[in-house]
This record gives sequence, C-alpha cells and structure tokens, in this order.
Amino acid sequence: MDQATLDKLVAYTNMSYEFRTRVNAAQALQRLDYFNEPMMKNLFNAAFSANTRLAYPCGSVLNTFYNQDRFRKTISGYMAMQAWNDWQKNIVGNLLK
Repeated sequence: MDQATLDKLVAYTNMSYEFRTRVNAAQALQRLDYFNEPMMKNLFNAAFSANTRLAYPCGSVLNTFYNQDRFRKTISGYMAMQAWNDWQKNIVGNLLK
C-alpha cells in the first residue's frame, strides 16, 4: 500500500469524521500494522470520547500498538508529556496494560 493511501486512512481517524469512519480506519490500520504519531494522537482523542462505540474500539487499537515493543516508547513518551485531567489519566491507566 502506498504512503498516500496510508496517510488518508490515518486522516480518517481524526475527529473530523463520524465514529464509524474513525473506528473502521483505526482497525484497518491495525490490520496493516501501520502506526504513526498523528494516528496515536487521534486514538487518544477517541479513547477519551463519551461515545463508547468510538472509545472502546479505538482504545483497543491503541492498546494493541502499545503492547508492541517497537511502539511502546513512542506512546509512553507522548503520555508523559501530556497534562491530562485525572479522568483522562484513569482512562489511560485502565486502557494501556
């Protein structure tokens, strides 16, 4: 798959799209084993959503990448740099195991 197509899939994970599009794009990227920083940020945004049909599947995709050694440092570094509220820290703590 070419980079332009992957970039478009990553773009579909951002908050400009409705939840079904975001979930489908995130799951497609997971199947392709493709991960980058913009996608990571979009997945965190989705994981914090009140819409559980968005939050749970996108959180699961994020957790899948977190559990791969090659992506854990990137995700951990991003988490350490954020000034999240307690409720967000709680979600991240429960999500990334």
